[in-house]
Amino acid sequence: MTGVRSPPPPQSSTVSTGNPDVSTVSPEVLFDRSGEGTLVVRMSGTWKLVQGIPPTAGLERELAVDPPVRQVSFD
Repeated sequence: MTGVRSPPPPQSSTVSTGNPDVSTVSPEVLFDRSGEGTLVVRMSGTWKLVQGIPPTAGLERELAVDPPVRQVSFD
């Protein structure tokens, strides 16, 4: 008998905090203009170099928008 197989349930990874039930959160970069000429870069989630370096297109786009960026702040 052939049938359609259900996909396996998604796997969650854990942060090594001693608590195996804590799931990791995908890395994310958000940009915010917090005043004239200031670009705030907010990084959240779990970052691992083994996952590769995130694309720079978002940052490049923000740097090309007027008004020009005079300083960058990280949050």
